[in-house]
Amino acid sequence: MNSNIHENVALSPQSLSWQATETAGLEKSLLDQVTWESSFLRAQPGVPIKIESEGKEILVLSGQLICDEKHYSRGSYFRFPNPENKSLQAGPDGVLFFLKTGHFENGDHEAVIKAASPGDWRQGLVEGLSVMPLHRHQHESIAFVKWAPNTQFNPHTHPGGEEIIVLEGTFHDEHGSYPTGSWLRNKPYSRHTPHTEEDGALIYVKTGHLPPK
Repeated sequence: MNSNIHENVALSPQSLSWQATETAGLEKSLLDQVTWESSFLRAQPGVPIKIESEGKEILVLSGQLICDEKHYSRGSYFRFPNPENKSLQAGPDGVLFFLKTGHFENGDHEAVIKAASPGDWRQGLVEGLSVMPLHRHQHESIAFVKWAPNTQFNPHTHPGGEEIIVLEGTFHDEHGSYPTGSWLRNKPYSRHTPHTEEDGALIYVKTGHLPPK
Protein backbone atom coordinates (compact mmCIF):
# COMPACT_ATOMS: atom_id res chain seq x y z
CA MET A 1 0.00 0.00 0.00
CA ASN A 2 1.72 3.18 -1.26
CA SER A 3 5.05 1.46 -0.53
CA ASN A 4 7.08 3.37 -3.14
CA ILE A 5 8.30 6.48 -1.32
CA HIS A 6 9.52 7.92 -4.63
CA GLU A 7 5.96 8.51 -5.74
CA ASN A 8 3.73 11.33 -4.50
CA VAL A 9 0.46 10.26 -2.86
CA ALA A 10 -2.61 12.37 -2.00
CA LEU A 11 -5.66 10.80 -0.36
CA SER A 12 -8.88 12.71 0.28
CA PRO A 13 -11.36 11.63 2.99
CA GLN A 14 -13.66 10.29 0.25
CA SER A 15 -10.92 8.03 -1.17
CA LEU A 16 -10.13 6.25 2.11
CA SER A 17 -10.91 2.54 2.37
CA TRP A 18 -12.00 1.43 5.85
CA GLN A 19 -11.58 -2.11 7.17
CA ALA A 20 -12.72 -3.73 10.41
CA THR A 21 -9.99 -4.81 12.84
CA GLU A 22 -9.90 -7.67 15.31
CA THR A 23 -11.23 -5.24 17.94
CA ALA A 24 -14.99 -4.74 17.74
CA GLY A 25 -15.85 -1.08 17.13
CA LEU A 26 -12.39 -0.18 15.75
CA GLU A 27 -11.80 0.43 12.02
CA LYS A 28 -8.59 1.15 10.13
CA SER A 29 -7.73 2.89 6.87
CA LEU A 30 -4.19 2.06 5.78
CA LEU A 31 -2.32 5.01 4.22
CA ASP A 32 1.11 3.57 3.51
CA GLN A 33 3.17 0.54 4.44
CA VAL A 34 6.91 0.65 3.87
CA THR A 35 9.31 -0.33 6.67
CA TRP A 36 6.80 1.65 8.75
CA GLU A 37 3.00 1.84 8.68
CA SER A 38 0.75 4.91 8.61
CA SER A 39 -3.02 4.73 9.05
CA PHE A 40 -6.17 6.45 10.22
CA LEU A 41 -8.13 4.66 12.92
CA ARG A 42 -11.63 5.38 14.19
CA ALA A 43 -13.19 3.86 17.27
CA GLN A 44 -16.67 3.91 18.72
CA PRO A 45 -17.21 5.39 22.21
CA GLY A 46 -15.42 3.55 25.00
CA VAL A 47 -13.61 1.04 22.77
CA PRO A 48 -10.18 0.00 24.15
CA ILE A 49 -7.32 0.51 21.69
CA LYS A 50 -4.27 -1.75 21.85
CA ILE A 51 -1.26 -0.87 19.70
CA GLU A 52 1.58 -3.38 19.77
CA SER A 53 4.62 -1.50 18.53
CA GLU A 54 7.97 -0.37 19.89
CA GLY A 55 7.26 3.19 18.78
CA LYS A 56 3.98 5.04 18.31
CA GLU A 57 3.15 8.46 16.88
CA ILE A 58 -0.47 9.58 17.32
CA LEU A 59 -2.44 12.66 16.29
CA VAL A 60 -6.07 13.06 17.43
CA LEU A 61 -8.19 14.27 14.50
CA SER A 62 -11.66 14.34 16.10
CA GLY A 63 -13.38 13.17 19.26
CA GLN A 64 -11.31 12.30 22.30
CA LEU A 65 -8.57 9.77 23.03
CA ILE A 66 -8.16 8.64 26.64
CA CYS A 67 -4.52 7.90 27.50
CA ASP A 68 -3.71 6.64 30.98
CA GLU A 69 -7.11 7.97 32.14
CA LYS A 70 -6.51 11.52 30.83
CA HIS A 71 -8.73 12.86 28.03
CA TYR A 72 -7.08 14.39 24.94
CA SER A 73 -9.13 16.16 22.29
CA ARG A 74 -8.62 17.12 18.66
CA GLY A 75 -5.13 18.40 17.91
CA SER A 76 -3.39 16.43 20.65
CA TYR A 77 -0.08 14.91 19.56
CA PHE A 78 1.81 11.97 21.09
CA ARG A 79 5.17 10.27 20.52
CA PHE A 80 5.91 7.12 22.51
CA PRO A 81 9.34 5.81 21.45
CA ASN A 82 9.55 3.05 24.05
CA PRO A 83 7.80 -0.32 23.80
CA GLU A 84 5.72 -0.02 26.95
CA ASN A 85 1.99 -0.34 26.29
CA LYS A 86 -0.12 2.73 27.00
CA SER A 87 -3.71 2.38 28.14
CA LEU A 88 -5.66 3.90 25.23
CA GLN A 89 -9.43 4.16 24.88
CA ALA A 90 -11.91 6.05 22.72
CA GLY A 91 -13.67 8.91 24.51
CA PRO A 92 -17.42 9.30 25.08
CA ASP A 93 -18.00 10.53 21.49
CA GLY A 94 -15.57 8.11 19.88
CA VAL A 95 -12.27 9.10 18.28
CA LEU A 96 -10.58 9.44 14.89
CA PHE A 97 -6.78 9.52 14.96
CA PHE A 98 -3.66 9.20 12.85
CA LEU A 99 -1.19 6.46 13.82
CA LYS A 100 2.36 5.88 12.60
CA THR A 101 4.47 2.95 13.83
CA GLY A 102 7.81 1.32 13.05
CA HIS A 103 9.58 4.50 11.94
CA PHE A 104 11.64 5.70 14.91
CA GLU A 105 15.32 6.31 14.16
CA ASN A 106 18.08 5.00 16.41
CA GLY A 107 18.66 7.46 19.22
CA ASP A 108 15.20 9.04 18.95
CA HIS A 109 14.05 8.57 22.52
CA GLU A 110 12.06 11.75 23.20
CA ALA A 111 8.53 11.17 24.44
CA VAL A 112 6.06 13.95 23.57
CA ILE A 113 2.51 14.70 24.68
CA LYS A 114 1.41 18.08 23.36
CA ALA A 115 -1.79 19.97 22.63
CA ALA A 116 -2.08 23.27 20.82
CA SER A 117 -2.18 26.36 23.04
CA PRO A 118 -2.10 30.06 22.09
CA GLY A 119 1.38 30.71 23.48
CA ASP A 120 3.08 27.96 21.47
CA TRP A 121 2.80 29.56 18.02
CA ARG A 122 5.78 31.23 16.34
CA GLN A 123 5.96 33.49 13.30
CA GLY A 124 6.58 31.50 10.12
CA LEU A 125 8.84 32.28 7.19
CA VAL A 126 6.23 34.39 5.41
CA GLU A 127 3.43 36.73 6.49
CA GLY A 128 0.29 34.78 7.43
CA LEU A 129 2.15 31.66 8.53
CA SER A 130 2.41 30.47 12.17
CA VAL A 131 4.34 27.40 13.31
CA MET A 132 4.14 25.21 16.43
CA PRO A 133 7.14 22.82 16.60
CA LEU A 134 6.31 19.34 17.89
CA HIS A 135 9.50 17.29 17.52
CA ARG A 136 12.89 17.30 15.82
CA HIS A 137 15.49 14.54 15.48
CA GLN A 138 18.40 14.61 13.05
CA HIS A 139 16.83 15.49 9.66
CA GLU A 140 13.24 14.89 10.75
CA SER A 141 11.08 17.84 11.78
CA ILE A 142 7.40 17.80 12.84
CA ALA A 143 5.12 20.79 13.41
CA PHE A 144 1.65 22.23 13.22
CA VAL A 145 1.49 25.04 10.64
CA LYS A 146 -1.36 27.56 10.62
CA TRP A 147 -2.05 29.32 7.32
CA ALA A 148 -4.07 32.53 7.30
CA PRO A 149 -6.47 32.98 4.36
CA ASN A 150 -4.82 33.86 1.04
CA THR A 151 -1.28 33.09 2.19
CA GLN A 152 1.35 32.36 -0.47
CA PHE A 153 4.55 30.44 0.31
CA ASN A 154 7.76 30.37 -1.67
CA PRO A 155 8.63 27.59 -4.17
CA HIS A 156 10.76 25.08 -2.28
CA THR A 157 12.16 21.54 -2.36
CA HIS A 158 12.04 18.79 0.29
CA PRO A 159 15.21 16.64 0.00
CA GLY A 160 13.91 14.28 2.69
CA GLY A 161 10.29 14.28 1.57
CA GLU A 162 7.20 15.65 3.27
CA GLU A 163 4.04 14.27 4.89
CA ILE A 164 0.95 16.41 5.52
CA ILE A 165 -2.43 15.97 7.20
CA VAL A 166 -4.93 18.79 6.63
CA LEU A 167 -6.62 19.47 9.97
CA GLU A 168 -8.70 22.52 9.02
CA GLY A 169 -9.54 24.44 5.85
CA THR A 170 -8.05 23.61 2.45
CA PHE A 171 -4.38 23.31 1.51
CA HIS A 172 -3.38 24.04 -2.10
CA ASP A 173 -0.39 23.74 -4.37
CA GLU A 174 0.12 23.59 -8.14
CA HIS A 175 -0.66 19.85 -8.06
CA GLY A 176 -4.10 20.05 -6.46
CA SER A 177 -6.39 21.13 -3.61
CA TYR A 178 -6.60 19.15 -0.38
CA PRO A 179 -9.58 19.59 1.96
CA THR A 180 -9.79 18.85 5.69
CA GLY A 181 -8.98 15.21 6.39
CA SER A 182 -6.60 14.78 3.44
CA TRP A 183 -3.26 12.94 3.77
CA LEU A 184 -0.31 13.70 1.50
CA ARG A 185 3.13 12.17 1.11
CA ASN A 186 5.53 14.01 -1.18
CA LYS A 187 8.60 12.11 -2.36
CA PRO A 188 12.23 13.10 -1.61
CA TYR A 189 13.32 16.14 -3.63
CA SER A 190 9.72 16.98 -4.44
CA ARG A 191 9.09 20.64 -5.18
CA HIS A 192 5.93 22.70 -4.83
CA THR A 193 4.54 26.18 -4.17
CA PRO A 194 1.78 25.87 -1.55
CA HIS A 195 -0.86 28.46 -0.76
CA THR A 196 -4.27 28.95 0.82
CA GLU A 197 -7.43 30.67 -0.34
CA GLU A 198 -10.36 32.20 1.56
CA ASP A 199 -10.69 29.45 4.20
CA GLY A 200 -7.03 29.23 5.22
CA ALA A 201 -5.66 25.96 6.61
CA LEU A 202 -4.16 24.20 9.61
CA ILE A 203 -1.84 21.31 8.79
CA TYR A 204 0.35 18.73 10.50
CA VAL A 205 3.61 18.46 8.58
CA LYS A 206 6.59 16.11 8.85
CA THR A 207 9.70 16.67 6.72
CA GLY A 208 13.11 15.03 6.30
CA HIS A 209 12.06 11.46 7.15
CA LEU A 210 12.05 9.87 3.68
CA PRO A 211 15.45 8.63 2.47
CA PRO A 212 16.40 9.87 -1.02
CA LYS A 213 17.62 7.46 -3.69
